[in-house]
Amino acid sequence: MGTLVRSVAFLALLVFAVTIVAVALSSEEVAAQLADIKVTILEEDRDQSAHPTDVAVDRLVFRGDVALDRTFWPPGSSVVIEFELEMNSASPAWEAFFHPEFLTYTASSVQNFTATVVVPVEQPAGVFHSLIFNATVTGLFLPSIEPGSAQVVIAQYYKIGRQYSTLPLRVTQGDIIDFNITLANRGNGEDTFILEVSNEAELLNAGLTVIYEPSKHIDAGEEEEVDLQLQASNDALVSDFSLNLTIRSEGSASDPDVEDTVTSGAEWNVVVEAGLATTLTDNLYIIVPGAIIVIVIGVLLIMRRRKRDRKEVEERATKVPAAYGGKKKKKKGKVEEVTDGED
Repeated sequence: MGTLVRSVAFLALLVFAVTIVAVALSSEEVAAQLADIKVTILEEDRDQSAHPTDVAVDRLVFRGDVALDRTFWPPGSSVVIEFELEMNSASPAWEAFFHPEFLTYTASSVQNFTATVVVPVEQPAGVFHSLIFNATVTGLFLPSIEPGSAQVVIAQYYKIGRQYSTLPLRVTQGDIIDFNITLANRGNGEDTFILEVSNEAELLNAGLTVIYEPSKHIDAGEEEEVDLQLQASNDALVSDFSLNLTIRSEGSASDPDVEDTVTSGAEWNVVVEAGLATTLTDNLYIIVPGAIIVIVIGVLLIMRRRKRDRKEVEERATKVPAAYGGKKKKKKGKVEEVTDGED
């Protein structure tokens, strides 16, 4: 009986010892798996501006590091960390390329990486995007990961589109004509376009006045029609001219990030035609002699007609019958001689 009790007690003690060892080993294994990972973007790269256009992407570079702190490293163990870019406010999602593509750790340390982010075309101006640089881990159980972050704002770009007829503008002295041009805001933000006739002084000296709207505010992606008028004075110079219209982006002129003001232009050929008064005046050397000739011919024709009429009257007068007061000539008869006394 005593032997049995001792055997049971020994067995229980053995089980307890095995349990303690198993718990200790399990705790060590869990401790060996747990680790802290922190992704950090350098402070000077955390806030950036992107300058994509309607035809070109922009590429932004972010420098950072990844710190891995692990308490226990089993012999021969390693941890592989890869990256991914997370965004909730961009559509389509932006591409990101990391160098190196992954980091390998065999001990607690800090390693560097570089991320190149491609900002797509046609991004609205002034919009802020939050970028999260996260890590995916191979070789750890339930790691604690703190991602890095950065912010990107879309800068405004400026582009002017215009459409108009290239046919000549024909205006007669003393008249006014209407024409137009369609302006389009091809930039990614609202803008005001300033209009100016660059050769206005030349046109004014020639007697031509251009009436138009000096500015036009247009939202991004929209277009507006601008109406213009060309007025020619009564004594405008009859000739051909050029009308040069300059269009300037006011937004680009006031944007400190833009080196050169964005401008565009349009050009029309203006043909000034003579009015009636000018036509008569310019042709007096032909008109006056011609008028004199016409008058002389007219007078001669009238005199000839009157002379002919008088002749016809005289001819009719000589043929009036005697019954109406004319004298009739007597006819001479034949005289026959008769001798009396002869039978």
